[in-house]
Amino acid sequence: MSFVKSYDILNKIRKSIDTSLDDSIILAELEKQEKTIRDVISEDFQQLFNIKLNFINSVIYYDDGSYRQGATAIFLKANILNEQDFLITFEFLIDFNKILVGVKGESVNSHLQTVCNKIEKAYNSENKAELKEI
Repeated sequence: MSFVKSYDILNKIRKSIDTSLDDSIILAELEKQEKTIRDVISEDFQQLFNIKLNFINSVIYYDDGSYRQGATAIFLKANILNEQDFLITFEFLIDFNKILVGVKGESVNSHLQTVCNKIEKAYNSENKAELKEI
């Protein structure tokens, strides 16, 4: 599987915030790039799995000691149309150049369940899969 676009945008964001020491500029850049991240991960999932994501929540973490030792991240939660009880979460760990994916719930759709099984097969000890390992 190839999620090149998702990792490219992650790298671009990291480079853009690495050049600033001003927290307000960094937060503004993260907020600006959140929509780009949604678009890119949606496109990747549509291309590779034929799944249209419906994003329902997002959180930006910056300099927050309670989240992964202060890591900079954009956290997204999505569901699939007509599958409201099935959730896919994405953690874009900008400092570590990682994208973690998790799934919650069961799907009655066999195609979606197959995708879920692929994600779960790649789970680490935190019950999340590195996107490029799926």
